[in-house]
Amino acid sequence: MAENLLGRPQHVGSMTEDVGYRELATGLTDRVFLIGHADGLELNDPYQVTSIKDAIDAMGRDADSPLLRAMLEAYYSGARDIWLVAAAPMDEWVELLADREDADFYATYYGRLEATYSLLLDWDAPQIVCPLSAPFGVSEDFTTQLANFCAANFEATSSICLGLIGTAVETMDDDAVDTLVSAADSLDLAGAGKFVAVVVGSGVVNLVEMPFAYTTAPLGSMAAVLASQPLDRGLTYARLPNVVTIGFPDLSPVQIENLTNARLNPMVQTTRSRRGFANEIVLATDNTLADLGSDFWSLTQMRLVMVVVEAIQTIGSGYIGTIGFGQFKIDVDTYFLNLMELGLLRGFNVNINRVPFTESKRFSETIMIDVMLRPYFGLRTINFTTTVGPTR
Repeated sequence: MAENLLGRPQHVGSMTEDVGYRELATGLTDRVFLIGHADGLELNDPYQVTSIKDAIDAMGRDADSPLLRAMLEAYYSGARDIWLVAAAPMDEWVELLADREDADFYATYYGRLEATYSLLLDWDAPQIVCPLSAPFGVSEDFTTQLANFCAANFEATSSICLGLIGTAVETMDDDAVDTLVSAADSLDLAGAGKFVAVVVGSGVVNLVEMPFAYTTAPLGSMAAVLASQPLDRGLTYARLPNVVTIGFPDLSPVQIENLTNARLNPMVQTTRSRRGFANEIVLATDNTLADLGSDFWSLTQMRLVMVVVEAIQTIGSGYIGTIGFGQFKIDVDTYFLNLMELGLLRGFNVNINRVPFTESKRFSETIMIDVMLRPYFGLRTINFTTTVGPTR
């Protein structure tokens, strides 16, 4: 039987803030979509979290629910624009990794996620997507499934969403590392890999509402940290809040190098954490699964592009159906100049052109924007194209 959550903590003699009353709303951080097992929510019906308390109640205060756990991880790690998608009911949830293959857990969940991703393609909303309990390197290829969803979303909307996926490894030894590296080498994502990052390892998570600590791939914490970072920061050596310790022995330098060379991102303890300080767990890198030599090898680059594309499309939406093409160009140029003033870019180049009606096949004009960015992080320029038009 699922153990119910305890009530919100009470402290005598101190001032506390009720988690149910802090502001959560669209636009306060990047939009984080958490997908997983839960009861109480309609399957494949995205639920916007406007109150932590209400969301906990909606999921029956079930401390075993991966979706409820990830929501709390995300909230306490800084996310303020959180969406929950129940892809499967709790009677299909299998807690122990060793029992999942025999219970046909992954095959059943893969089918559930197919339906979920199909629905989300119509939302034009996700920015960071985390399929919980759908790990990299198991019998079902959840990684390609996620990458294909992100690529299809980009193809349909010109908007970028980033996918974070974990691993499910009971013992992190040389054999496990070799298996993960081999799985990465065998992927053929045809360019869609730039949308996805794989996080290797598990952590022990401690949350104030939970009656116990638990071990998981803390995707909620990682997504929240990424969603709330300044645009010139990624996940490399970013502290993961609420993760007390890693759930495996320290990786050796050779193991870390092998994983990162395979474009995987291991969780590691800092020196302070090894001396007994809590909450000093970080990611060694923030590689995407982009092709070798790609401009989009890091989540930092991809998130910058994601935010810039959304800003351009937001600016453009105000001019659809008008004759404001000239002002649109001025507003876009001003936006990039502001990024330079904030120290987020060293330089940029933007080329904005109308697409002829005969080519766009739209009732109102389509604008094509070619962008070249020179960020401060990394040595490469970032080049991409987006469009603004009425049928995005």
